[in-house]
Formats: sequence, structure tokens, C-alpha cells
Amino acid sequence: MSALELEWAFGLNSNVTNCVHLLDANDEQDDNEQTILYPVSNYGVIYNTSSKKQLFLTQHTNIITACILSSDKQLFIFGDSGASGTGSMLSIWSSHTFELLSTHQLPPNFGVQCLAINHAKTLLSAIVNESIGAPDDSANDQITQHLMVWSLHTNTIDEQDDEQKKNENISADAANAIHFDLVFQQQIVCKPSKSDKHEPMNNLYHFITFNESSTEIVTHGQHTKNFIFWSIQSSEKQAEQHQISLIPYYVQPQHNSNNHDLSSIGDLTQSAFIPTEEAPLITATDSGDLIVWAFDIKKFSKPKAGASSHRIISKIISKIIRGGISCVHILNNNAIVLASSSGNVRFYDFEFRAIGWLDYLGDQVISISFPLHIPNHADLSNDQQNAFIVPNMIIATKNHKIFKVESPEQENALDIKRAAIVDTFNAVCTAMTSHPNLPYVAVGNESGNIQIWDIVNKTIVNNISFSQSHQVTDIKFSPNGEWMAFGTDSHYLRIYDTQQFQEQQSFKTGYNGFIKNLCFSHNGEWMALSQSNRISVYRFWYNINDLKKQKPKEWVLIGNYISHKQDIVGVHFAAPSGIDRIQQRRIPRLFSVGFDNFVNEYNLHGSSFHFGLRLKYTFHLTQLSTPTMVHFVPGIALKEADLMTYCIENDKEDVIAPKFDEVRKQWVYTEDLLMVFDDELKIHFYHAPRSIYAGGDARIYASDTQALNSPSRKREDEKEAQNEQATDAEAEDEEQKEIECLQFRRTVLGPSYGAPIKKIIPMENGKTYLFCTYDQVIGLMEAPFNGNPHRYFGCTAHPGQIHGFDTAMNGKYLITNGGHDKSMLIWQINADVLSKRIADCDEDNNLSSIYRALLQQDDPVNGKYLITNGGHDKSMLIWQINADVLSKQIADCDEDNNLSSIYRALLQEDDPVDAEKNLYEEITNYFHYVQIENQGALSTVPRSITGKINVEQIMSIFQAMGCFLTEMDVERIRKEIVHRFGYNHVKHDAVSIDLDQFIELFINYRSTFEISLDELHGAFERMMGVETNVVSRQQFMDILEQKGDKMSRDELMSCFETLTGYKRKQLKAMLPDEMNAEFFTRNILGFKSHQQFQ
Repeated sequence: MSALELEWAFGLNSNVTNCVHLLDANDEQDDNEQTILYPVSNYGVIYNTSSKKQLFLTQHTNIITACILSSDKQLFIFGDSGASGTGSMLSIWSSHTFELLSTHQLPPNFGVQCLAINHAKTLLSAIVNESIGAPDDSANDQITQHLMVWSLHTNTIDEQDDEQKKNENISADAANAIHFDLVFQQQIVCKPSKSDKHEPMNNLYHFITFNESSTEIVTHGQHTKNFIFWSIQSSEKQAEQHQISLIPYYVQPQHNSNNHDLSSIGDLTQSAFIPTEEAPLITATDSGDLIVWAFDIKKFSKPKAGASSHRIISKIISKIIRGGISCVHILNNNAIVLASSSGNVRFYDFEFRAIGWLDYLGDQVISISFPLHIPNHADLSNDQQNAFIVPNMIIATKNHKIFKVESPEQENALDIKRAAIVDTFNAVCTAMTSHPNLPYVAVGNESGNIQIWDIVNKTIVNNISFSQSHQVTDIKFSPNGEWMAFGTDSHYLRIYDTQQFQEQQSFKTGYNGFIKNLCFSHNGEWMALSQSNRISVYRFWYNINDLKKQKPKEWVLIGNYISHKQDIVGVHFAAPSGIDRIQQRRIPRLFSVGFDNFVNEYNLHGSSFHFGLRLKYTFHLTQLSTPTMVHFVPGIALKEADLMTYCIENDKEDVIAPKFDEVRKQWVYTEDLLMVFDDELKIHFYHAPRSIYAGGDARIYASDTQALNSPSRKREDEKEAQNEQATDAEAEDEEQKEIECLQFRRTVLGPSYGAPIKKIIPMENGKTYLFCTYDQVIGLMEAPFNGNPHRYFGCTAHPGQIHGFDTAMNGKYLITNGGHDKSMLIWQINADVLSKRIADCDEDNNLSSIYRALLQQDDPVNGKYLITNGGHDKSMLIWQINADVLSKQIADCDEDNNLSSIYRALLQEDDPVDAEKNLYEEITNYFHYVQIENQGALSTVPRSITGKINVEQIMSIFQAMGCFLTEMDVERIRKEIVHRFGYNHVKHDAVSIDLDQFIELFINYRSTFEISLDELHGAFERMMGVETNVVSRQQFMDILEQKGDKMSRDELMSCFETLTGYKRKQLKAMLPDEMNAEFFTRNILGFKSHQQFQ
């Protein structure tokens, strides 16, 4: 069991050719059971139409772009796009056991366009797109296409190995795993048509198929200019070595035996070989035409072995079906099946005469699939009535509906039963939210529609649409479930009730920027949102003109505040804290954080629609990293029943008094904390009391809202000032009591899964949080956070950005939506699995070992796991160690008899790469060296090694390890050490730490990612602040001495001497009058090129 298990998948990859397949029944299924296969995002879904249960195939991390079934329905194969940067993959599965048989990784920047497998299951072909970066960064990547063919073969098990196979519990499918051998690869030239010169994607090849005898492959795009036949040739020797030869011959439009007019035909869609002696090919178009390709009888009557084949257009059947032809299928080798965009399915014999039909599906057919064993055309015909009986089939439509069609009985041949067995999600999600009490999920899309889904019954219960198309930018249910608020790209905030889903109020915001970060307070009374760098706050309160408060409450604007210099990235209402006084809990706390590295808290207690929104304080965060979200953690979490009754003064003991943890040798505090997540995958903790002080890093700002800037509002305020005296006096009392601001507590390494944290959701237990990143990954994390990777669990949910992330049914399920993959997934939350994993690692006794493992890249817990970090790929992985596999590999090589040959093989290979340095040993050496240096390196007195170092020595080791911290980072480390390890010390500067404590600090504070040379150039140019990228020598020196971490002239000269090797008097001659970023990195820092820098 996993901490997050996929429970249900809404969606369908409708862009995939023939995306839905009816599988052959296995031995465990009843005769009436049907199982279908279809791709949803990056998952393969096996759906049992009788039990209505889904099984998921989770090998791919990119969106699936090809899904095919072998002719005998024994195998199905997936191919994906490779768009996420993890590389495209092919996977082969057993259709009976749903077991993975084989995978094949494609080269980087490759992605599968379409797949085909031959009748004998020995050859697999694919059209593969290679993405090549354009020279101009502003242009789109160029696409180059390749035809790739693999030979498929299995490892057969001899009879003498049957007993071993039985003892090792190896299934038949796993024992006969399929292997890929690339036998052919060639680039395909895409020729543009006159009408699509500016749309290169329309010129790509998109279809491939084999003929029945596996002697020919056809590939084509939308136009006849991009149409190639490939003749497959293989000698006996090549067959033994799993090799083939492909000879292409191009079909030109002028090769038209009857001079058909090709200008009126539409775009080509699909093709199929007719299994007759002449083996003609039929190609369908989106205008309803059918093109028939045959061998040129003027040159030869039929293709000869080894001869140069040649096909021509023999006939064109115009408008054979109403609408465009979207599917072409050969039924049981004696009937042609065509499906159209108008929702019709027609059956024809090989003379193209209609023999049956199925109409009025009401939507474009995108896929059609039949059972493996059905009667042929002769058996289907009724001799008396000469009627065609429509067979059983599964049909999928463009609007993500899957129909089950049942063949009628002969005596009632016109009574065709059809029913929708799947009606699933079909929209590009832009925002999503779930109802706090009911199993409803609201999904807003780019067309301005909002679908309300019942996730229990898997149906749509309501669909909200507007007269004009407006993209939904954010949407949120209130915590009490009474309201649904959403914003659109037309700058409107709309508020709906959840009983009838009717609009109750709307506000025109009148400010540039999309409405984002919608959130409600815990009781649903307050609502906040952001637009660019402005925050807006609304309250469910009495109207401004309702002085007697007799009318029903409504949503009123409290005020707007341009509180950030850059876009706001997160807005958060704090949960009530038991540390606050009871009277303070009536008004929630509101925080915002922006890309400008500032976090703000707003004084809602002193804010009203008369005086607008007031800012309490603004606080500057780290200098280098950028925050991605903020979350408040109450020191004492309160339940709803205790919200207005609990008081810490009534407790028998002092619950907020610091306590010393003897196991971890640090002080533990009960206090309100503010967690700030950043783009370096770190979590920063700040003590966030209600009161603040107007000094230090904090700055108190006066109200500066649109409401206060209005002259009419000022006159109204003067008239009604008397009515607000009580509120104003209460606000003044609070401001007089404000004594302190945010206080830094500590920094820890957060979840490292390739991208920063975008959103977290606390669970009811108060210590477990759900999280999603900006790209692909969702997961769980459990407090207290200390940098231990075992406290985090992550998995790939969608192949790209996650546009929807919320819990449903009181936190039992997690709902995610991928946006452009048009999928919505339901996950079962198993928080106990993560808790057990944390307990198994025995954190209390093994935390130091876990930190050392992060440095040494070896196993952290009793030899069970290995932790790796990729650096530039922004990922940290935990691997389970299976040493028995290596032991088996050693036994298989028969070392006793083959050691000499193994040594000879090593002599023919390249030298191995040097082993990576042991960072733990290096830190240990530095740790002891700084203690020796403290007494003087040349001292002869006996050494006194205490095993502890102070703050200054800590910074020396950081610098020796290549981690150059800013002055702000140094101060934050000092504050954390004093807070955690020095509570009872009078002299805080005398606080010292041991080796294990230093390693913990190093793990959590070291740079998460390596800096590139381009980033170094960019930092130089931003620091100098010049558009010409050239700065004078004097200006360069002044900036280093006066800005940022200021350096004295003497420190600066010493650094230049060390870096360049020149003496101080020689530096003036070495440094030019003007310099740029390239000179700085090459001549001062000494990096000659990108390769040397790496």
C-alpha cells in the first residue's frame, strides 16, 4: 500500500488514434463481463464494465500518445510524448494478466507520434518526433520525424528450467519477457503543402500500419505529398539475427491512373490494407472520401519478391459516408468499417457496398473496437431477409463518452441496444475546488464553463455557463459550504450559492491581473484574493448603508491594497490558535507573500469598509531564494467546539513554556509559526505572534487603499465617524500592545521532487500535510520537519503542471486535475503508511545516520535504502536496496571458471570513473581542523578538542565546502542555534554545537542546486544594473564595497590576490578600465568555459 493510491481516473486521451480497445476475456471473467482499455493522461486504465472498477497501469510519466492492441488481443502497447524531459518510453503489457512485459527507453527529446505492430507480433514500428531547440529562444522547437522499427523476441524457457521457474514463482508472462532490437531507423522528410506553410504541425506524419503479411508499411500525414510506402525485405540470415531491410517508395499525386481531381479531397485521417490477393490500401479523409491505392498493373500484375514495387491511386470514392471519416477498421477480414465525425458507423463489403449501419450517436466517433471472435460476413447475413446484423462493439466519441453496442437478435435485427458505459471528464481545467461536506468537485475551464461533478456517482450534477466566454482563473468553496466564489479573466469576482448554484453577487475588480489565490477564513466570514501585486479583502457583513443592521448580510468589499512590488504568489488565512486571547479569535489573521521576497500581515481588526484594508507589517525574507507559498501553523490547534472556550490560563501547567528534549538535545517551543516555502526546496520557520514592533526589519505602513483615495468615501467617513468610535478605539488598543515582529526560527530541507511546493493542505490530525509541486508531483509530509527525507512522500500525478489540488469527503480523498491533459484523478489518502515509514527509520536514534547518508549518498537506515540527488534535475530519490539481485548476478557470471575472461574484458573497456569524495569524512576533518586552528596551527601546547564549534567556525566550514552564505544567512543560522540549543545561555554568542548538529545545519542550509555559468553571468549583470553589460572598474569596486554583503577595500584586495595570483600593486594593471560578466568569470574567477565550469 502506498501513502497515495489512485482510486479513479476521469478523462480520456481522445487525441490518440483508436484510443479505446475491447480486451479479450480472461479465465477469471464471466461470459457477461467486458473489459476495456483506454489511456488517461499518463496512465493506462483497465475498466471492468460489470463491476465498474478501474485498474491502473502506472509505468509512464509523460502523457500517452499511442495505444495499440495486437491482432490476437494478447498484447497492448503504450508510447508517450516524452514532453516532461524524463524521456519517452514504450511499454508492452499482457492483456490477460495486465503484467508489464517489457519497456524501452527512447533517446532524449524523442516522443512517440503513433505505433503499429504486425500480425505475427514480431515487428513494432513507430513514427517518432524529435524536438530540436530553435536557435532563437523566442521561436518554437523544430520537429524532426523518424521511422523506427524494432524486432520483438522473447526469452523462451527450456523444459529443464520449469522447476526453477516454479520455485522462483515467476509467471509465464514475466519468464517470456519481450526484448526490443532496433532494426531500422530513418528520418522522414515532411513536405509542406501550399495551405500549411505557416502551420508546420499540419505537415507531420501521423499514421502508420502494416499489411497482413508484414511485407509492407504505410506512413502518411494529412496530405498526399507526405505519403510513403515501405517494402519490408528480410533474408534468412537477417531473420536469424532479427534484422530487416526497408525500401521506401514515394507516392506522388501525379501517379493517378484515372486523373482524379485531388484538390477537392480533405485531409487524410487513417488507412487500412484490405486482405485480398491484390492487397489494396484504402485511405480515408475528413471530407468523407475514400482513396484506393493499388499496384500499377501497367508495370507488373502483382509485386514480385525483390522487385521495385509501385502503387498508384486507382479510384476515389467520394462522400461514401456523411461527415469526415475518423476511423477505418477491417472486420474479421471480410468487411470494412468506417466511422464518421457525424456519429455514424457504416459497414461495407470489399466492393464498397453498404451492408449495415449504426447511426445517431450524436458525436464524432474517435475509436471503435470489436470482440476477437465474431461471425464473419457470410454468417452474419440472414438468407431470408438479406440483412446485416451489427456485431457487438465498443465506440468512443470526441466528448469522452464510451458506448457499449449489443448485437440484436436475428428476428429483431433493427433493435440495436446501445448504452453509455463511460461519460467522463473532458475539459482543460484552469481552476478546481471541492465541496467541504458533499462529494462535489467544481472544475472551471478555459471556456468559462464550470462543471460540478459528483465523484461518488461519477456524473455531472450541474454545468454553469455564461453568455460570453471568460476563462475561470480561480475558484473556491467556502469552509461552511454555503458559497462558491470564482474569478474570471474579465476581472469579475462572482459569488454563487451552493443550493441552486445561482449567482448572488458579483464585483468588477477594476485592476489589471487575473484573480488568483482565492481563500476563505476558517468560519467563511472573510474572503481574500490577489490580482498581480494587489490584495483585496471581502467580508460577509451588513451593507454599508444598513446602519441599523436589519437587512440580511451580504458580501462587502473591505478594501484593496497594493502591498507588494511584484506579483503575489500566496494569500493565506491563519487557523485559530489557542495561544491567542479568546476575544482575538473573532478576527482571523491574513498573510500574503510575493515574488518580491516580502511577507505581509494585514490588520483585519482595524480594517473596515469605511477605513479600508490596513497593513500590520511587512517583513523581508531571504535574499537569494524566492518564496512560493506561506502557511500558518498554530502553536495550539483548536477544534471547532473549543474555538471560543479554550484558554491557556485554565491549564494546570504552563503549556507554552520551553521544554528541553533530552534525546535530541535541543529546546522545544509551543508557539505560532509561519512556514515559508521557497524555490530552493527549503522550508523556513518564523515565530509569528499577533503583536509586532515598529522597528528593526519591520516597517509599519499607513492605509493606502482605493477606498481611502476616494473623495466621496472620505466625506462619508467623516459623517459616520461617530458610528465607528468603538471599533477605532479597539484597534488603537491593539496597536499599542504590538511589541514584536516575525522572528526567524530555523530552515530545513523540504520535499525534493524536482519543483518547488505550490500548495499544501493540512489534514485533521494537525501534523500531516498534502502537497503539490509546480510540476507533476503530489505527496504527503508529516511534521515535525527537520530535513529527514523519510518524512516526505511524493509521486507523479500528471505529466505537466497541476491545475487543481484539493481534498474531498472530509479529507478521505485527494482530487487532482492536470489541466491540458484533460484528466481528473481521485486518490485515496493513507497517512498511516507515511507514519509507519517514519517509525521504521527510528528517527530518534538514527537521525544523525540519516543526515550522514545524505552526504555520503549511501543507505540511511540499516542498509535498506539509498538516497541520491541529481543536482540540475532538481530531484532527490530514495531507492530500496536489493543486494540479492547483485549476488545472483555474481553467481550467474560463474566467477570461479570465467574470472580470466572477465579480466580480459575489462582490459578492453575504458577506465572507470573515480569514486565520489566522501563528504562526511571531509566535513569531519574540517570540523576537527577548525578546533585545532582555534588554538593556533603552530602551537606546541597540548590540544584541547572539545568536540564543539561556535558560529564563526561554522561559517569557515561552510566556505571550505563551497557554500558561500550571505550575511543574512549567517544571522539566520546564529538565530536558529541560539533558539534551539542555547535557551539557558546568558551569552548567546558562546553557544556551540557538536558534529551531528553541524551536519544537520549543513544539510538544511547548503545550496540545493548548483549554479550555472549563465546564472552567474545574469547575477553579475543584475548586480551592476547596467543595460550595456559593461561596467567601469571604479563602479565595480564601489558596488562590491557598498551593496549587498559589503566588503571592505582590504577584504576585496585580498580576495583578488587569492583569485588571480597577482599582487595588490599589479591588480590595477590587470583589471581593465571596463569589464563585463565574461571577463569577471574568466579572468577573475578563473572559469575558462562552460565545460570547465561544470
